[in-house]
Amino acid sequence: MSVSAVDDPRQSRASHAKTLDLEQQKNTLDRAEPLKPEFDRAKTEAPEKVPEPQKPELAKPDLPQHAPVPGLSLKPQGAIRQQVDRQIDEEQRRQLALRSRALVERFKQAEKEREHGRDEHGR
Repeated sequence: MSVSAVDDPRQSRASHAKTLDLEQQKNTLDRAEPLKPEFDRAKTEAPEKVPEPQKPELAKPDLPQHAPVPGLSLKPQGAIRQQVDRQIDEEQRRQLALRSRALVERFKQAEKEREHGRDEHGR
């Protein structure tokens, strides 16, 4: 006894879903067709864009002329800057080493606690 495609429930569901999808697309197109002439007419009759009125510029606070401009920084150049950069790098490395040591210590402590917990429970 052979099973036809219609008798197979998987085929039936798939073809039914395809049919519903096609029907939905047709219904959408049927609803959109009458709106097209209105859309085209509105597009051609649309008034030209009116430029927005220019917004007045916000008043800038009066800064003394000798004040540095925000955003520019006064950084030393050359050997002085290199020395400062080295100090900053050394401090960052020192802090990283401290954090690393602390993490290693926490890991070792957690490892001991796990081992201790296993010993109490008889493994």
